[in-house]
Amino acid sequence: MSLELKYITKKDATKAKIEATINEATEQVNTYKRAIEFKDKTVKAYAMVFTGSECVYCGAQ
Repeated sequence: MSLELKYITKKDATKAKIEATINEATEQVNTYKRAIEFKDKTVKAYAMVFTGSECVYCGAQ
């Protein structure tokens, strides 16, 4: 299993910043899934983005 967590302060949590962070987390998880160690294996991978203590995105990749 692969898990990528990203955090944005509430002060910096604009819609554009959240979307950019979601894209960054998703790209990172997909990079992990393509790693040679996971070749020919089924890998569960998740990206999560938090602003303050609130999870604003949780997605399976």
